[in-house]
Amino acid sequence: MTATRYELQQGTQEWLDWRLSGITATEASCAMGVSKWGTALSVYNDKLNPKQHEPSEYEEWGSLLEDVIKFKKFAKEHPEFEVRQGACYEREWRKCSLDGELWKDGKCVAILEIKTGSSSADWNPVPDGYYAQVQWQMHVTGIHTTYFAVLIHGHEYFERQVEYDPIYVEKLEEKCQLLWNCIQNRVPPEPDPVHADIDQALVAEAAVTNGERDDEYEISDEEYATFIILRDKCKELEQKLAAQKLLFTKYLYRFQRLTYKGAKFATMVSMKGRDTIDAKRLKEDFPDVYDKVFKKGKPSFYPKFG
Repeated sequence: MTATRYELQQGTQEWLDWRLSGITATEASCAMGVSKWGTALSVYNDKLNPKQHEPSEYEEWGSLLEDVIKFKKFAKEHPEFEVRQGACYEREWRKCSLDGELWKDGKCVAILEIKTGSSSADWNPVPDGYYAQVQWQMHVTGIHTTYFAVLIHGHEYFERQVEYDPIYVEKLEEKCQLLWNCIQNRVPPEPDPVHADIDQALVAEAAVTNGERDDEYEISDEEYATFIILRDKCKELEQKLAAQKLLFTKYLYRFQRLTYKGAKFATMVSMKGRDTIDAKRLKEDFPDVYDKVFKKGKPSFYPKFG
């Protein structure tokens, strides 16, 4: 089935509504279990209970820099392509929004994906989450080549090229189909043990907000023993990791950067202190102003173990 192409402005309400009726490239990486920011369960919750997303400073600057990287840098490096603004594509419930399109001889021959980041070491190879995203984009559009244009720390630029992987896409399609079926049938997918930090909060919130609960549940000896063994192993590994980081930090007192097989592995980052407000003093000296600007945080839920 040929994909339908839409000219939708990303970030608009029309675009957000369009995304709700299918699985997007970002969500495909969540379904595959390779995203750092979400899981199949978080996608399920977002689809059935959409919330307004406030972009972070990182996301805001990434968006502002996108056109500069696309039309100023990549286009200059690749005069063989006509670089165009990306469109939206769909095949039934399969959806994707492209950052850019690369045209030649009146035909779109490749996808352009813009990324910003803080470490070039993360790109050897292409991060799993981003790899899943572009494989989904190629699956939906039928365009079988993607170029990544990457800007690190606002000054280090490089590119990566990815080709369509039909074996990987077969598994990706299966995972996304399962997730879409869950959404359609309103049956939540199983939590992802690999990303327990994300799904644990979602399960905890659902447990608190979904009505009455019984007072107590007695866990089994096996469940308790498994928890204690894993907890102690984690503590041991955390101590070993901290010791290894300390060793690398000592190296960074003598060298500007550490490399592994020619790629940058670590560097010392200097950050300006953040400007903050003395809320206590503001409340005491200017109570009217305090009441006007005060924002109450959203409740959060998490399990506490004995």
